[in-house]
Amino acid sequence: MLISPVPLFLLLCLLLNLLLFMLNVVSLNCKGLRDNAKRQALFFLLKSKNIDIIFLQETHVDCLSLAKQYSNEWGGKCYFSFGGFHSSGVGILFRKNFAFQEKSFQFDNDGRLLCLNIIVNNECYKLVNIYAPNNEKDRKLFFNSLDTVLQGKMNKILCGDFNMVENIALD
Repeated sequence: MLISPVPLFLLLCLLLNLLLFMLNVVSLNCKGLRDNAKRQALFFLLKSKNIDIIFLQETHVDCLSLAKQYSNEWGGKCYFSFGGFHSSGVGILFRKNFAFQEKSFQFDNDGRLLCLNIIVNNECYKLVNIYAPNNEKDRKLFFNSLDTVLQGKMNKILCGDFNMVENIALD
């Protein structure tokens, strides 16, 4: 059986593109970044792993000055949705020198949702970081509200702490 050279060429191009461009992404509930030693250790670890995009939940970032401080310490681009002093807050951090173009940035007022539309290697991505409420009723309302956020045909990367467990007795 002979394979046509055109489809084979397209397949090889697709595979080459996948091999050349892979996003290295991680999501972590950090349970607060206010402790300096903890934050420095976490940033050191994440930098050593050469991760492209980091989704953090429970950052406890509650103001612009703190967001700027953490951004300076990180060294790459950072985006935050502010939470409380001791609760919530989500962030998306990019590896230093990671090439992307920001198209839009959206967040809620509770530090539970952060959406970022970006272009990387001519591909559009919607990055969505969530920190869902742990109360079941509030969590259902929160997830129902995500319908509008997740609409569209753009590639999506959805990460976060969904605050759901398979077995409550084990959590």
